[in-house]
Amino acid sequence: MKQLWWQVAGLFIWSAAFNLTVPILPLIATDLGAVPFQVGLLQGTALVFTTLTLIVAGQAADRYGQRLTLVALWVVGATGALLLLAARSWPGLVPGAALLYAGSAGVPALGALVTGTRPVSEHRRALGLLFMAAPAGMLVGSSAAGYIAERWGSPALHIATGVLTLLAAAALLPVRAGAPSRGHGGTAGGGSTSPGSSPSPDRTPAPPRPIFLAAGLAAAAVFLLLALPSGFMTPYLRDVMHLSLPATGITNGQLAVGQIAWSALLAVWPPESGQVVLRLGAMGTLRLSRGTLIAMAVCLGANALFGVLFPLGATTATVIGAILLRGAFFGLQPLGMALVSDLTGTGAGLTGRFSLLAILMGLASACAPVLAGALYGFRPAAPFWVAGATGLLGAMLLAGVVALNRARVSP
Repeated sequence: MKQLWWQVAGLFIWSAAFNLTVPILPLIATDLGAVPFQVGLLQGTALVFTTLTLIVAGQAADRYGQRLTLVALWVVGATGALLLLAARSWPGLVPGAALLYAGSAGVPALGALVTGTRPVSEHRRALGLLFMAAPAGMLVGSSAAGYIAERWGSPALHIATGVLTLLAAAALLPVRAGAPSRGHGGTAGGGSTSPGSSPSPDRTPAPPRPIFLAAGLAAAAVFLLLALPSGFMTPYLRDVMHLSLPATGITNGQLAVGQIAWSALLAVWPPESGQVVLRLGAMGTLRLSRGTLIAMAVCLGANALFGVLFPLGATTATVIGAILLRGAFFGLQPLGMALVSDLTGTGAGLTGRFSLLAILMGLASACAPVLAGALYGFRPAAPFWVAGATGLLGAMLLAGVVALNRARVSP
């Protein structure tokens, strides 16, 4: 358990450091002469570089180990933060921003490090605790960023980001290193362990590639539809509900609180109760954690309620309640990672599979604002309604799968 708390501490510190600079970066670029298109270009370039880094990081983690890869990525991120000090024009921000964002490519490696050293039955709980640290760090970092920038200027932000990112990397040094993977093998359910040793990776045979790819694309499509409201919550509060600008400021803070609360809940509930077995004929059989599927159905159901309550919210209390429900949306990432480890085991290539999940979610998040903008122009409540309907259908589907399949209790 001590290993997990070091990992949680590392992610919390990194998230706080990352959110010291990233929310302020568009303002810094504007002060250096960037117009809105150039601000978007700066952020888009950094995100493209992050996507490329995710691909490389998955390969590096298999070759050199997950901890070493993660520490290296966070050192790169710290270097990027310090490079921002040298920028004298907005193009000068590009190298530092790209390297700073690249540090976020280490999150899949951290998830793989957590699951690869724990029994399958503990994956969801461990990932829930781990991902509770990210929004907590975001809340601390983004809250402190404005104060630091106003009192000491943006160079102080970059220095603090660099130093804290290095501290996050140092927090991982006591963590047992994830061994480089050399290929699949062994039996499903993990290898043997000797006294005092860490659990050997679970090398559950991966499902046929068509099933895995189809599941990934379906998950990306659902994630895209659920992500539609993300960029339009504040405009809806201000322009449709006519809340004051300070009142619209509740959005980010309540979202972070909602994320933390849902992560804490999903770390302890529902309890593990065996597996759901899906027999797909000639294509094979899938075995998924029943508890994880129930947790995912609850998260989707919470987003269905959000999609209804948020656009109908007549009071600030109703809006806050809806936003807290929206926090369940961010619980889907650790749950998705837990399902991937269920499907494919924790042997060779786990970081790469987690990275692929992150890439698919990133692409969905990048496409969502375009579709959401068109829906918002048609009717401002439309993005929320579509996300709510998607959550409802997804929750009903998963609930049906769980109800119609007898749980297979693991020994």
